[in-house]
Amino acid sequence: GGVGVSGSATANLTLTTPAANAKTISATTESDTAGANVAIGEVVTYRVTFTLPEGVTQNVRIVDEMQGELANFGFVPGSVRLARSSTALSAANDPGGINSAPVGTYVAVSEQCAGTAPCAANEVRVDLGNVTNAPDATVSDSYTLEIQFRALNVAATPGGSPRANRGRLLYRTPGPGAAQTHDGGGGGTTTGGPT
Repeated sequence: GGVGVSGSATANLTLTTPAANAKTISATTESDTAGANVAIGEVVTYRVTFTLPEGVTQNVRIVDEMQGELANFGFVPGSVRLARSSTALSAANDPGGINSAPVGTYVAVSEQCAGTAPCAANEVRVDLGNVTNAPDATVSDSYTLEIQFRALNVAATPGGSPRANRGRLLYRTPGPGAAQTHDGGGGGTTTGGPT
């Protein structure tokens, strides 16, 4: 026979789950408003970052969710853009050619739905498909969604009324389990009333 061999080793393993981070206001169109206080007709640009661990995350959909449906803040069609933090990220659906875009560069993407099925009435969704995050120097890499909404002049937008909104990440785990949902921290906006 042969010589018996035995051995052991120790390795640190860091496991993370996908996450949606806080939604923030990155710009507004009116210089005479401040922070989250916006005027009727003003366009607000939001950003929310979605973090994905190394490996494959299945059936990834990133969602922008606005309180009060899309009746008081109207989604601005054509405003959805996406950037990635690392070339290690690759989305099966490759929206807007994101897989070949330089790191940190926003590309225009088409939404899967905006306030109509399969979205809820308060959602705008981008479908990435399966996302591969190849091993690199960081454990988790991220996509940042940028999207615009206009404060509408409707009765559903009473003056001084805060509207909460947030990012949401939907994905599937391997096996027969249901879709997983991770909600990010909200970004609020307060509007002036209808005129």
